Amino acid sequence: VCWAMYSQHQPALTEGCRAQIALAGVAAVATFLVLTVIFGGAPNTTALYVNTGLQPPALQVPSAAATNAFKPELVRQPLQPAPMVSMSSTRMPPLGNVDPMTEGAAASSVTPDFAAKGTALLTTALLSGMAFMAWTRRPLAGPESWIMAGTAGAEASKEEAAVPVKKPSKPRLPALDSIRFFLISYIVVGHFIQTCVTDATILKLFTQINVVVGAFFVLSGYVAGYTGTLIGKREADPRIEPTHKYVIGKIMGYYPLHLLVTLIFAPMFIYADSYYNGFFKAAAHGLMSLTLVQSWFPMHAEIWNAPTWFLSAMSFAMVAMPSSIASIAKMSKKGLTQALVCLSGILLIPRLAYSYDLGVWSIMEGLLNARTHPNIAFWNSIRFNPFYALLEMLIGVVLARMVMLDTEEDKAKAAKPGLLSSLKNSPVWPLVGMVAVIVLRAYDVVGLNDVLTRSLLFLPLFGRFLINAHRQTLRDTEGTPSLTRLLAWKPLTYLGTISFPIFVLHGPLGQLFYKKVIAKQFVWGAYNSQPWFFWLYLAATVVGGALLHWAFVSRKWVGNATRATMKSLCDRFA
Repeated sequence: VCWAMYSQHQPALTEGCRAQIALAGVAAVATFLVLTVIFGGAPNTTALYVNTGLQPPALQVPSAAATNAFKPELVRQPLQPAPMVSMSSTRMPPLGNVDPMTEGAAASSVTPDFAAKGTALLTTALLSGMAFMAWTRRPLAGPESWIMAGTAGAEASKEEAAVPVKKPSKPRLPALDSIRFFLISYIVVGHFIQTCVTDATILKLFTQINVVVGAFFVLSGYVAGYTGTLIGKREADPRIEPTHKYVIGKIMGYYPLHLLVTLIFAPMFIYADSYYNGFFKAAAHGLMSLTLVQSWFPMHAEIWNAPTWFLSAMSFAMVAMPSSIASIAKMSKKGLTQALVCLSGILLIPRLAYSYDLGVWSIMEGLLNARTHPNIAFWNSIRFNPFYALLEMLIGVVLARMVMLDTEEDKAKAAKPGLLSSLKNSPVWPLVGMVAVIVLRAYDVVGLNDVLTRSLLFLPLFGRFLINAHRQTLRDTEGTPSLTRLLAWKPLTYLGTISFPIFVLHGPLGQLFYKKVIAKQFVWGAYNSQPWFFWLYLAATVVGGALLHWAFVSRKWVGNATRATMKSLCDRFA
């Protein structure tokens, strides 16, 4: 039905409606597969071994290593995967909201009858929403304030549309939206894949979240640098002044959705937090979450909606961005290169200190939890500190400026024919390099810990990818195949558009599916470690993100309310 709608009415459909129809078709197929598995009999998979502090039989760490786990000389040895407890899931009072998703008795098996009832209810609701989305044919145009969730250059385009005098606009960079979706997908999978997988190699492949998350900060800085400076000039865009208006506008670009999701899931957060820490601590954690200050508390950064520590760190960075962008905009290309080296060096020093002091040069932190890591407080202070987020965002600003200052000679060199020139200026090789880094670490070929891999390998490759993708977008011509044209495909850019709602939603949904104090007592009646259940979680996250974007982010009244709130706040600070 969706394909018939698309093929027969394509000329009359808006781009947003086409994406909605395509997404509805994907959701229908995914739901069909899930229901086929449920009513056809769930796979006979081995339940995940979940006793806290013990290893699954195939991954058992020798008792001698466990006894001496905190000795530096043993930390350097390859560590076997421990039962991971990500997303604030370690049952230790100092860690805040701490229900282990993999803690307690062995996982209970789920009968097909029970699974059919719960899943049929959920999928019916999801399909109803998707069908309504597909048939409304409403364009997916987000409000002007949703800067961080939009395409690079969208802010400039919207402002120009409101001005009668036509001014030259910055080229859009749709490939950045698409790559944002792939990065977020990796993080969504990595946060909860340990609930259904025990294979060590697969876990290593998908739990390098601390490596990949740095790309988000760099990408956010790249977009801020692109929209906040002028092309071909060593000047900042006048719109970054006054600074308080710029900062408030950026934070209000993502805070309304964070607030909505927090309020929707507040009963669950409060119950789970109070269950382990008491009501007063739960209230304090709620205040920290609502005010986005949790990243300053290393042992409580992942309270309530755990992934939003990223928004907390980025909010601090946004306060420093206007003055930083204005300074970076004045730099020449030589100055930008020097700034890139300095920022990277400053960022590397604390990560070297962490690796040296603890002797953890080669561990994979994604496989460890608070009980198995040599010093969880030191580690959390390295990965959550907002100052380090600011440095990575400034690296993104510098990278954007390197492209924006390209002269005609530079553009001619980049477009020079020849195999060597094409490879050098292609975004394909850095993309392949990033994937190779993840894979080689999973197979123990690259023996660096997460933060050193992030600084020395992954982020340099990601920075080169952004530069090459930006330049390739500028020289793309109609009919010429390229990676950036593929990433600019409408369904991919739509997925990039809904990636921020997916990011904000996947943590709370993960708790509904896997947090035992919630999932067993209130939702499913049992803990389910079967793979099909994980696929159901992923489908619910993507569809839920699409619904959030359609029902909230793209609504005109939300944009009006956001702008009114921004104006009120700006008047108070003026």
